[in-house]
Amino acid sequence: MLSYEVRQRPEFDGRPVDDPELMVRYQREYQPTMIETIEAALDRAGLELSDLALLLPHNVNQASWRMICRQLGHPVERVLLENVPAVGHSFAADAFVNLRTATTGGALRPGDHYLIAAAGIGATFAAMVLQH
Repeated sequence: MLSYEVRQRPEFDGRPVDDPELMVRYQREYQPTMIETIEAALDRAGLELSDLALLLPHNVNQASWRMICRQLGHPVERVLLENVPAVGHSFAADAFVNLRTATTGGALRPGDHYLIAAAGIGATFAAMVLQH
């Protein structure tokens, strides 16, 4: 592990889906907060997005990751999204499911840098840069 960053947004603690106004705010803040977290993890690791062989996301949905990639200027082809429709969101297991897919499928080789990113209940955003 080369770096780990976390951003917590306590104003979204609980279940935003139960409060329509809070849900709209969460959806508006989701991408910028995820991008900030990813960029901070890369900075701490001393790497750029272009140094990554792969980004392993949480498997919430493909659309949000495509939008994040557009905003970051990162090729979506270097984000492992195949498990989103195949497996779906497995909560805390997403990173491990995606890592297994990446290693067994040959998308990660020894020495490659990769980033795991996730957001969860309580509006906690995390990103970790690793070297395989």
